[in-house]
Amino acid sequence: MTSKSAPVLFGTDLLQVPAAPNAAAEVLERGQLLEELGFNFGTLSHHRFMAAMPSAPFTLLAAVAARTATLRLGSGIVVLPTYHPLDLAEQVHTLDQISNGRAFYGVGVGYMPKEYEAVGLEFRERGRRMDECMQIIRAAGRDEGMCFSGTHFTFSDVTVYPRPVQQPGPPIWVGASSQPAIRRAAILGDALCLGTQDSLPQVVPLVDEYRAIAARLNRPSAFCLQRMIAIGSTRELERGWLATLLEKRAFRMSKGALIERQPFDDKKAAGEHVDLQEVTFDRAVVGTPEDCIREIQKCRALTGCEYIALNLDGFKDEPGAVERQLRLFATEVMPAFA
Repeated sequence: MTSKSAPVLFGTDLLQVPAAPNAAAEVLERGQLLEELGFNFGTLSHHRFMAAMPSAPFTLLAAVAARTATLRLGSGIVVLPTYHPLDLAEQVHTLDQISNGRAFYGVGVGYMPKEYEAVGLEFRERGRRMDECMQIIRAAGRDEGMCFSGTHFTFSDVTVYPRPVQQPGPPIWVGASSQPAIRRAAILGDALCLGTQDSLPQVVPLVDEYRAIAARLNRPSAFCLQRMIAIGSTRELERGWLATLLEKRAFRMSKGALIERQPFDDKKAAGEHVDLQEVTFDRAVVGTPEDCIREIQKCRALTGCEYIALNLDGFKDEPGAVERQLRLFATEVMPAFA
């Protein structure tokens, strides 16, 4: 596990307002803002065939790369098994060239059958297909003249161009929430990403298992903890941020997202009052800057996380709020972890 005294690296999604008419312009502005504020990485969330998501994340990331110099850029996440892995490798290698070695993969299996059905794939095969995809994108950065023979993909003497700047290829961050996905991240990935909807007691044993498997295999085991973030007084956060967050959580659960149902979900569904502490205890970084620093210190102590990805879902519908939160977080919280 990384030393608790090492810096924590922070990042967030480059698109916070879904389906905005000027989404591309917002992504470019957000990338430049994150770099200006000292964030380490920016991502683009992606699910296929959804109006709220950019349809070509690596195209947008390439545009951000051309306007930044230090910000690392990756998908957060792309549903890898719904693509041919050689196609995706070409895109990420190109991003790595444009960014001079700042690209990374953020991949997962997804949870919506329609993403698979629309492109003629079997949803129930997603795990095995994911394993092969990850093997291929790993080899694509490292090897020339690749050969592969599997259940889903077979080819010989293939070299993916352009060659990536990073060797042995752009890092692979794996979004995971199940035991098979944790093992996959340890065996085939470079970093594990989890935690947006999970409490610390849920996260810690998964991270411990991930690191133990990776250690046995002498593999890297970086961890990116995804956390809901909100800075402000209790009263203002309950009035605005919390209500929006609960609505978005309920929507994701209705679509089949792997979110463990909590007592406050039932209270919300019954029209009862839900307070801030019920939702955020051990599952979010919320409150004054001092509160946020203490919570991140706790997360760091329990998980050894090298990265924290800020989730600002609760502010997406409030004009200007995302930028205000990012600026406040960068100036009041991040210096404590430099």
